[in-house]
Amino acid sequence: MSDTTVGNEGKDSSVSIDTDDQTHDLPINDSSQEVESQEHAAPSADDAGKSDRADIDIDSLLDMSRRAIEEEVGALLGLEMTCGGIENKIVTKQDFFLNEVSGKQVIANLDLIGDIDTNGWFFMRLKDTIRVSGSLLMIPKGELEQAVNDGDFSLDYQDAYDEIVNIILGGYSSVFEEQYPKKIRFINRELTSVIPMKVDITSDRPMPDQSYYISGMKLTLGEEELGKIHMVLPAADFGLEPLSSQADTSSVSQREESANDMHENPSENRSHEGASGFSSDVLIISDSDKETQCIADVLRENGLSFTQLSYKENVKSFLPGNFRAVFLVMEQVDEQSFAMVIKIASACSLPLIATGSDWTRSKVIKAAKYGVNDILLMPAESSDINEKVQRNIVRMAA
Repeated sequence: MSDTTVGNEGKDSSVSIDTDDQTHDLPINDSSQEVESQEHAAPSADDAGKSDRADIDIDSLLDMSRRAIEEEVGALLGLEMTCGGIENKIVTKQDFFLNEVSGKQVIANLDLIGDIDTNGWFFMRLKDTIRVSGSLLMIPKGELEQAVNDGDFSLDYQDAYDEIVNIILGGYSSVFEEQYPKKIRFINRELTSVIPMKVDITSDRPMPDQSYYISGMKLTLGEEELGKIHMVLPAADFGLEPLSSQADTSSVSQREESANDMHENPSENRSHEGASGFSSDVLIISDSDKETQCIADVLRENGLSFTQLSYKENVKSFLPGNFRAVFLVMEQVDEQSFAMVIKIASACSLPLIATGSDWTRSKVIKAAKYGVNDILLMPAESSDINEKVQRNIVRMAA
């Protein structure tokens, strides 16, 4: 499944949350209710001009909201809560799900009403959602740890999380009603769950493919460091400059020059044309120059040319081309890397060799399921790399 929707049409609506070994269908309550502004949700401001403070930028408002969240949710839970390392930036939908979030996520789908009528999304990892909800329910530590490990987001946890989300949105509402030039209220419409690596970027679920302004924060509860939470807002609705597509439309000549710089002998390039003007035998997708160099050396020894792309480039636009195989270098064998596997496999049927240092049996099975043909444990000897090259490229062409 690419995402899971939690409806609010009736008491028997359900949410399906994947765990490692099973899927749980759980009832969930109706969360379509307005969030009233919290009395102490944000630092006070002078009444004069508080609705037309155009000199306050959105980053300042998001930081005020962060402090409101810390105070109000901390008071609700009876624990010190911090949202540190706030980072606000514009991203695409693809960048968000590929680079910003990992692990199963619970999403509060928001209606933003007032002078701006749009949608928003609040993301928290499933395991962190269970943990903060369990803290509100005062679940014993051992039982809570078991629930986190099992991904047990049952009805009681869902009700508790609804209450926490409403407090969070009350903080945002207070700040944006008082300080933003256009008054906005944040309303919790429904909860959904999603696995980032399964999101279809071209669909409107869980949100449309457009530019977003995200506010990411590192969550700490008591002395325990949890994952990141994200408030996601449509950039255009807040008058923020959408991302330029320049990164995906850079000239082919510049990319070819970068790729050719990696070759000791430019004559190694084949005469045939690959995708987007490339004339290489092998596509290497990697952000690690060290690991790439080891593979590149072996490819040269076999008379094979290559092109290197980073994870952030539009890989699909280069595939399948005239490449004979793809090497995917994983710094970590995690969901972000598997998302890239899915992207490659959906664009071509070329042999895909995935490299990484932390392979486990379950990860190997998952990799094969998503389209990997061969794996390589790194760091690897030249002989091991050569064996993969021979098996997946040289012998295939014989």
